[in-house]
Amino acid sequence: DFNAKPDNNVYEIVTTFMADARHISEKILPGANQTFHGYQADPAKRRSSAPIDYIFVKKNAVKVKTFQVIDDFKNGFASSDHFPVVAEVTL
Repeated sequence: DFNAKPDNNVYEIVTTFMADARHISEKILPGANQTFHGYQADPAKRRSSAPIDYIFVKKNAVKVKTFQVIDDFKNGFASSDHFPVVAEVTL
């Protein structure tokens, strides 16, 4: 729940010493692009298409095999106002 878009100063600072798993993943699995949905099941009604949640890993220390933002809406309901962010990482 980082709550900062990629063009935010905080994100830029963190990514000077950490890597965004989305950007170094070997494969992006199907799912949503944005991570905040505000309980809007309809993607057209969501406020932002930019991610605000991330998985950061130590640069050059791990391999990110897959990355995914899971659209977990079921019958119009979601477990949170943010989508789960998942990465498969190997050391």
